[in-house]
Amino acid sequence: MPLRNRGERPGPLLDLSRVAELRAVEDGDPVRLGAAVTYTRQLEELAEPLPVLALAARTIASRQVRNRATLGGALAIADPSADILTALVAAGAELELASASGGRLLSVADFLTGPYERDLRGDELIVAVRVPRAAGPAAYAKVGARNAMARAACAVAVVLDIERRTAGIGVAASAPTPVRATAAEELVAAEAPWGSGGDLDAGFVSRVGGLVAEATRPRSDGRGSEAYKRHAAAVLAGRALARAWRSDGSPAAAAPPRSRFARPGQDATGLRLRVDGAEHELPEEHTADSLLRVLRDELGVTAPKNACEEGECGSCTVAIDGEIACACLVPAVQAAGCEVETAAGLADPEGALHPVQEAILEAGGVQCGFCTPGFVMAARDLLRRVPEPTAEEIREGLNGNLCRCTGYQKIVAAVRLAAGR
Repeated sequence: MPLRNRGERPGPLLDLSRVAELRAVEDGDPVRLGAAVTYTRQLEELAEPLPVLALAARTIASRQVRNRATLGGALAIADPSADILTALVAAGAELELASASGGRLLSVADFLTGPYERDLRGDELIVAVRVPRAAGPAAYAKVGARNAMARAACAVAVVLDIERRTAGIGVAASAPTPVRATAAEELVAAEAPWGSGGDLDAGFVSRVGGLVAEATRPRSDGRGSEAYKRHAAAVLAGRALARAWRSDGSPAAAAPPRSRFARPGQDATGLRLRVDGAEHELPEEHTADSLLRVLRDELGVTAPKNACEEGECGSCTVAIDGEIACACLVPAVQAAGCEVETAAGLADPEGALHPVQEAILEAGGVQCGFCTPGFVMAARDLLRRVPEPTAEEIREGLNGNLCRCTGYQKIVAAVRLAAGR
């Protein structure tokens, strides 16, 4: 969607993110996930019934992006390197499509027809995904150019069913679509030492990896050569299988569900925003702008900075109903009726700075200052969720924010300082 004023401007947008049915999670077997279920919910609420989705979601982008990105969005884009699609393929998930003339149910693997191509008719809407409930452990292994927010050069998802003694293995970024390594699955089903309780033999793991590599059809590109991607698929498959076999591949227990972006009352026309406690009303035409453009260009709120406009740098981080997001990736209409907070609005009514702002100044975490408002919002979000974070948790909590000046150490020290207050 051309939100960056580079190309054709879309007309007014219809926001479906608050449709309750699209945000619903229905427990059972399979688990039914509405198309608007976000990666954050998959990570925090679905680790027990769907561990492979939670594991894949953890590797995707930053918290700012995971709070907004959805299953339906990933399916509609059909990126062959998409982590969550690889997990869905490995799990044998099915997709519900609906139109005025009826509905369709097809596997996610069949829905993905090519790079950025899918079997979605012009009058159809992606409604939900049905994912078999986990009957065993899972694992997800990925390699990319960065330690955080990496787009996969190769990734492998493994799902084990202990009762049926079967495996699902999906591979990303190594074919025109995420693929299932069926020959490798058959080998695991037939020859794995089910019920033995021991580790897998290195030779067996190597054979499985070889079959996974054979299932790929990679092309050389900027993220790696054809030979490298095949080798990576074999190595990652072996690691993921061994990790799942040891039953330590599941993430931590799920957090309790939280309601999101469910405020009613937005008028059918016009755009009403509440930013840092102030009410604003704008013409309908701005519903198709990004929230960042509206904040800076229409409302003069300049704390969120305009840099990458791709959700990569975090300089435009804001909180929407308490959850951080990259304002450059949020259509303004999705923030209507919500509470939008920026770093400029964190000071108390007497003008005293927020403890995170004070700590960043005291620790010397500010140089040019361009990225600072985004770091403030990300750090405040982290400390709300994890009041006493470790250094590793701080780095993970801030991995969606880039700084070109400080080297990050003073910013990490500032978060530690703020946590003690």
